Amino acid sequence: MEAAIAILKQSRDCNEIIIHAQEYIKDMYQKLGFDQVGDRFDEGGIPHVKMVKKLKG
Repeated sequence: MEAAIAILKQSRDCNEIIIHAQEYIKDMYQKLGFDQVGDRFDEGGIPHVKMVKKLKG
């Protein structure tokens, strides 16, 4: 994931990364700089949260 973030940071057109993280692993994404946006939701019967990481600005 860190390698993917590094590649996206180099892109002129990518200002943020948006993911749907399974709820049980959201702490890992928070350690990588993602913030939870909104409430938990089910996707495929599995609890998820929307998470966003700003790359610029």
